[in-house]
Amino acid sequence: MDDIFVQHSQKLESFTNVLRDLAESEALEGLNMIDAVQRLGIDYHFQQVIDEILHKQMNMMISAHGDLHEVAIRFRLLRQQGYFVPAGKYNFWGTTKLNFGSLVIVFHLFIRC
Repeated sequence: MDDIFVQHSQKLESFTNVLRDLAESEALEGLNMIDAVQRLGIDYHFQQVIDEILHKQMNMMISAHGDLHEVAIRFRLLRQQGYFVPAGKYNFWGTTKLNFGSLVIVFHLFIRC
């Protein structure tokens, strides 16, 4: 029984390192991995790493740009973890890339329809 526990602990530690490394090298892939882990219902094993990653994402939020998927998943994960994601003042209409401010505007427009 101890072997199973040790193997389980080693696999959890290994995946924790993979999650941390992936999030540092590719922000979108890290967010997608967090989303997948949460959907599987095993996020409690990695809560400390998830909190660290999302804290970094929150600090990068002001200058964050990307496609709609990236902005939406970042917005949802941060809000889900209890972070306040402000609308901010961004130039949405003249840009090709979306940011948090523009995403909030899109959400407000969608809700009003």
